[in-house]
Amino acid sequence: MCPICNKHISRDLTRHLRIHNEVGRFQCVYPRYMCNHKTQHFNRPYDYKKHLLHIHFKFDDPKGKLSHTLTDKLPLTGTCLGCGARFVGKDWLDDHVLTNDASKRCPHVLSNLN
Repeated sequence: MCPICNKHISRDLTRHLRIHNEVGRFQCVYPRYMCNHKTQHFNRPYDYKKHLLHIHFKFDDPKGKLSHTLTDKLPLTGTCLGCGARFVGKDWLDDHVLTNDASKRCPHVLSNLN
């Protein structure tokens, strides 16, 4: 049993306790006023990318947001909610949000976080 959240932990309590003590390794690249996530930090890259696609990308097909895996989401098209540019999900992540090339990056992405 976790002494902080009272959740039953069957395997590794030490590992679970890290979620209460650590700030995630991945911080959302969008400024606080554009991101409604409570901490803007994520421990796993998968969760971080899923957050970016759910909060900062608008899928053309509403099923995109309902898809459960990144594999299902990445080939779908949509719009960057930061600047309105249109992309395929994978290209949006790789070439517009998580890129180090400032000329391609969404103007709302905080450059010091990449």
